[in-house]
Formats: sequence, C-alpha cells, structure tokens
Amino acid sequence: MPFWEAATSVLGTGGISLAQDRPEDFSYIFNQTNVTQEGFSYSGSSMKGRPTCVSVRYFDNDARDFRQELVELTSQFVTADDSNVNFLDKYGYNKKEIVAFACTSRGQANRLGKWYLYTSHRETEICSFSTDMAAGIKVRPGDYVKISDPVRSGRVVAGRVTSGSTITQIKLDRSDTEMFGANAPTNFEFHTIDTDGKYIQVGSSNIVGNTVTPGSTPSIAPTAGAPFNIGYADVNLTQWRILTVEEGDGVFNVTAVAHERNKFSIVEDPNFSFGARTVSQLAAKT
Repeated sequence: MPFWEAATSVLGTGGISLAQDRPEDFSYIFNQTNVTQEGFSYSGSSMKGRPTCVSVRYFDNDARDFRQELVELTSQFVTADDSNVNFLDKYGYNKKEIVAFACTSRGQANRLGKWYLYTSHRETEICSFSTDMAAGIKVRPGDYVKISDPVRSGRVVAGRVTSGSTITQIKLDRSDTEMFGANAPTNFEFHTIDTDGKYIQVGSSNIVGNTVTPGSTPSIAPTAGAPFNIGYADVNLTQWRILTVEEGDGVFNVTAVAHERNKFSIVEDPNFSFGARTVSQLAAKT
C-alpha cells in the first residue's frame, strides 16, 4: 500500500513510500505504559459487508486475453463448527471484482483472491491509540507490532524496564507477584526494546521478584524506561499491522489492523493444484 510521509521536525523530508503485506519481523511493542490514558480502542466490520467470493481479472499469455479467476469462501477463511457448511448459502453471494495488475499467471491470481478473502474475514479488527514520540517515530505503515492490553487480557503483564538491567538480568518496574500472583510462569516469551530502538523477543525466560532472566542472551541490554511485554500460554500478545501514523499535539496517533501469520501459509499452500478447466462442450475424439 502507498502512504505519504509528511515532513516533520523529527522525520525530516517527506515523500511517498510503499508497504507490502508480506511476512516480516515484528518491530515494536505497546502496552498501557507507552500509550495515553485513553488506552486502546477497537472497532470492526460486520459479516454482512464482507465478500463471499472474489473475481480476479488477469491477463492469460496463452490465450492472449483477459481471464477471470473466481475464489469462493471456504473454511480456510472463516471458522465454522460444521466443516460441510456452504458459506455462499449461509452468508449470501457477495461478489467483489478486483484487477491483478501486471499479472499473467492464473496461480498468482488465485493467491491474490485467497489473500483478499482471508484479509476481509480474518483481519477485520482495527485498533486505535495514541503514543509518545519515542514509539511514534519508530513505527511506520506496514510495520508489525505486538500489544499487551490489560483491559482485553484481564491481567497486567507489561510495563517498563528500570535501571540496573544487563543482558542477563533485566529489571522491571513491577514484581512477579504483582503480575501473576503466586503462580508466575516459569517459561515465557519476553518482549522489549533495546538501546538502539530494536525489538527483542526472548523465549524460555523466567522471573523472580522484579528480575527477568532471559532464556538466551540478547546482544544489547534494554535501556531504563523501555517498554516490556510478557506472553505465555494463558495470555498471548495480540498481533497488528500498522495502517497509519499521524503526528498530533505532543503525541502520535496510530491505527493498526489485526494480523494473523497463518494467512501467508494458506495463501501460498504448496499442495494446492488446479483441476482441469472446461473450455469446450465438444466431445474429445476417440
């Protein structure tokens, strides 16, 4: 997707940039300590307005003409209790037509249709929040981020790193009992930002008091004041893709859309193959 980066005193000269929806590493984390008091707000779309099939127009080199590849809604795109459900009967025939620019492959057109349906049905939730300058100048449209929202998860398992942290012992602004009570997990994913502003994720970590011992040693210790999130079996962090970042009065306003990593494996299914396409009603010669 194209987006405009305006010239600011922080970001410098603006211009048009491009962001592609593809597998990439996460770049930042957010929690209740690096957003404003209003926290995170969520919105979504109704099932009624989502397409149940998509027709992708592409150019067929063999036929030297444009073709249409039709992709219909299946259980790959919508969770259903009944595996035999007919989604077109259940949700109606809501067709969307799109053009695959510079596409000459039926397979590529099919993958685009799958991507469109998956995105339309599985990545429908929007999260909006305002953050400080430290985070606002780091994230850009297209970046992937993780959020720990205590209002949604029901538990505060995030905060800020404090002074005295090293690459082997990371000090937090809250203790294990404050976050987990008497049942702190002994194996969790620890997420934070290092002194260079880069995202760190360390698995197999544990906590005693307010000190986390990372499962593996990061190359750089997080600085005091860096945000941290903890993800474990009972509370996983939510995943988002940044849509917009707008500079406001002392804050940056951010909107992000829900992100699911399963999308790419479904779109690029290596076991998918096309059946024979019927192009004539004439009987074959015997």
